[in-house]
Amino acid sequence: MAVWPLPSRVSPPERCANGHEWGPGLIVVSWSLCDCPSAVAASGGGAPGHLAVYCAASPGCRSMWYLPRREPEMA
Repeated sequence: MAVWPLPSRVSPPERCANGHEWGPGLIVVSWSLCDCPSAVAASGGGAPGHLAVYCAASPGCRSMWYLPRREPEMA
């Protein structure tokens, strides 16, 4: 469970996919507009998108976590 204050329904991982610890000062939290099916389904009629958590624990790390889970684009 995360140790920084986020809404109770949000449970990002404690580490990024590359193993860096996440916590205050080690992440960037933002909103990312998206029209993938999971974002549209979770939007409730508002702007579809994702809560996006980016790793800032190590320079060059590009690990991200999305809520709702981001679905890859279909070709």
